[in-house]
Amino acid sequence: WFGRENKLMFYNSMKMKMAVILGVAHMMCGIFVSAFNHIHNSDMISLLFEFIPEVLFLGCTFGYMCIMIFVKWSINWWEPRAVVDPENPQLQSPPSLLTMMTNFFLSAMSGGVPVNPATGKRDDLIYPGQPLVQGILVAVAFLSVPVLLLPKPFILRARAAAAKKRSFAPSRSSRSGEEAEASRSLIASSHEELDIDHEAVS
Repeated sequence: WFGRENKLMFYNSMKMKMAVILGVAHMMCGIFVSAFNHIHNSDMISLLFEFIPEVLFLGCTFGYMCIMIFVKWSINWWEPRAVVDPENPQLQSPPSLLTMMTNFFLSAMSGGVPVNPATGKRDDLIYPGQPLVQGILVAVAFLSVPVLLLPKPFILRARAAAAKKRSFAPSRSSRSGEEAEASRSLIASSHEELDIDHEAVS
């Protein structure tokens, strides 16, 4: 490839893919570092409702794209392949990863992916069973979003309310004790006054 007319195109494609791979690896590394922090702080809520959904979402979307980059690099596109039509192996142009990832999300929202009018087949398939796998990954990624956003705030709010209720409980009991002590002292003083009056009358 060196010295050919498509050298610049090859360089740009390689740099873009390597940047994506390094960026996703960096983000995944940061998520796993946060997991060690959660374990060290005994924060099981963050471990369950932050770490796991973040790993699932990133792995099912951009992690899958990185895997597809390596899969695409490992295929010999000069040999006939039976991915699009199992009964008729034929040469297949390398599919665009950008198109594949666009269809990855659009297929979940629109219910289907447009096919090539000339062949009547999808042009973004790299391996057999790809639509089913991508549908499962999109479902897992979408389901991880509410798990990431909703449970932790409600759990923390419930804990804060419980802690606030417990903090008010001793003050109420102490206030009741003070009122009882004041009542006893008032009764005792009343008895003393009655005794004094009785002695005066006598």
